[in-house]
Amino acid sequence: MSAPAFDYAEMTGRNIGFLSAAEQARLRGAKVFLAGVGGMGGAALMNLVRAGVGEVWIADFDRFDVTNFNRQLFANLDTVDSGKIEATVSQIL
Repeated sequence: MSAPAFDYAEMTGRNIGFLSAAEQARLRGAKVFLAGVGGMGGAALMNLVRAGVGEVWIADFDRFDVTNFNRQLFANLDTVDSGKIEATVSQIL
């Protein structure tokens, strides 16, 4: 079974009311850079993606470790010893 096709309007449709359609369109065209996807960066990234920001660039040269589990959103048993960028991207796509 293949994954359903991505539909931006369906993903962000319930944002309308909280945001105007014009504001949502502005988010879709926005580009954001995050330095780090650990504790704060990972939480920020998830919110940016779910809000519908069109392009997010991330940089993090660290790897996930079991000591990250209690405070880093993308740290779990499957990501231990993985580079934070690769592990994070695989979870948000």
